[in-house]
Amino acid sequence: ALAAAKNGDTLTLLGNITLDSMLTISKNITIDGAGLYSITASENDAWKGNQMIQVSKANVTFKDLTLDGAGQSLTLIQAANATGLTLDGVTMENARNGIYKGSTFDNGGLTINNSTINVKVFAFNATGKIAFITVTGSTLYGWTSFASNLTDALASFKDTKFFEADDRDGGNKAIIAALR
Repeated sequence: ALAAAKNGDTLTLLGNITLDSMLTISKNITIDGAGLYSITASENDAWKGNQMIQVSKANVTFKDLTLDGAGQSLTLIQAANATGLTLDGVTMENARNGIYKGSTFDNGGLTINNSTINVKVFAFNATGKIAFITVTGSTLYGWTSFASNLTDALASFKDTKFFEADDRDGGNKAIIAALR
């Protein structure tokens, strides 16, 4: 379905998907899990230090789904000069990083709405020409950081909870870094 998709299309999952290798998305699309389905990394050693999904020079929305690293030492999403990335009602879990591994943006932004990123190290780390980060109604476990080389870059966090990556009981330790 991804190969046949055109810019602006919405791909609605009809079941769970298990990936054996990295999925690259280079089209402006929405992937909708309908609140029922997940995209999960297979349980093999090939994932170590890699990413499950790469968003390359595109604006992609993930909606109402779970991205599951299956306990692998991987990054769930890497943005490679992405023009935008949106998580809307998404759960990211069981991975080393949520959005990381050299995630770069090309005059685009990162939007996270009503989502939970529950990973071991970085909830997100974004760099490059990132114009904005907007996080609303979400819960983030782990480091959160961004560095933009745009002079008017903005970061906004509203109704969002931050927790240390290994603080699963909801304590008050948060690690936040906003760099410019």
